[in-house]
Amino acid sequence: MILEDILNNYNEFVITDIAVQKKDNNRFSVFLNKHFAFGISYETYENFLLKIDVVLSREKVEEILLFEKVQKAKVGALKYIGVKARTEFELRKKLRTQEHELEIIDKIVDDFKERKYIDDRDFSELYVRDFVNFKKDGIFKLRRNLQQKGIKSEIIEEVIKQYVSSDDQFKKALQLGLRKFDFLRDKENKKEKIYRFLIQKGFESPIVSRVLSEILTD
Repeated sequence: MILEDILNNYNEFVITDIAVQKKDNNRFSVFLNKHFAFGISYETYENFLLKIDVVLSREKVEEILLFEKVQKAKVGALKYIGVKARTEFELRKKLRTQEHELEIIDKIVDDFKERKYIDDRDFSELYVRDFVNFKKDGIFKLRRNLQQKGIKSEIIEEVIKQYVSSDDQFKKALQLGLRKFDFLRDKENKKEKIYRFLIQKGFESPIVSRVLSEILTD
């Protein structure tokens, strides 16, 4: 008898047995009214304090099953964020690709945010600091990268204002511009080519204009 049949054929559900599963000692098989009903993790077992002879309502059975689904999804979610820091958007996208229900996704995201496992502000600060220290690209590319990770615009602008300076952007753009200048063999249209190159690297027009004024003369 499958769980759906059990739920449809009984008005109340008595736990008649709880057995440790042979293939996984951290999982339990729960029997309702002498029929196998479902398997649960140790976390679910402990959370609901399940015992033999306890009577469950249909609502409580459904609550247990939902909690178990969340626990299963949470295992994969923890592995995903354990590889590297993730944004809320990235975690939600990953869980959706695994075809979890929205209710389950919301519960996991809320739990992870409360535990600070994911924090878009902290993620953005770390990302921007790394960008400033190790990347040679401009602020437009930084902004686009964070937008693609689902970071809200207000967080992006606050963090950029805090960690990215015009002088730093100018120094990076100047270094790249000088390299591009030395690389170009064609003496014609150098200004246009360097301008286009630096814009493509994500630098703002005022920064690019300063660079061109520094390395080129009309």
